[in-house]
Amino acid sequence: MILGKYSISQIGGFYGLKNGSKLVIEPVFKELLWFEYNKFIAQNEDEKWLIVNDLGNNILGEEFDRLHQFKNGVATFQKSNEFIFVNGYDVFKRVKFYNPDAYFNSSGLSIIQTEDGREGVILENGEWFLTPAFPQTLTSA
Repeated sequence: MILGKYSISQIGGFYGLKNGSKLVIEPVFKELLWFEYNKFIAQNEDEKWLIVNDLGNNILGEEFDRLHQFKNGVATFQKSNEFIFVNGYDVFKRVKFYNPDAYFNSSGLSIIQTEDGREGVILENGEWFLTPAFPQTLTSA
């Protein structure tokens, strides 16, 4: 795939990055997706997700367990009991949840429970569909 001056190339089952014919990131990633300008979403050999620059450096300094979605310039990751929302600049929102069954359904919604027992519905882009309130407002009797 060609992205301006860069191209993502697969060599031996792993992905790397080229600038013209020059290899700038060795093919060490299981997945490599263009994110924005010189930033990429990568999956390492341990199947953790990270944001790397065009030198292969982990620019956020952290790894994520799961990539839920990447759409309209927003990547949604999960790390343990936290959803992390990243745009092309930085992490713009973190939402901790305390219900073990939290997941995004096919409509891109997740019911999360906060530490104090409130429940809310969040969208995959980090916006609240329903801000956290006490459970009786979201669940049926």
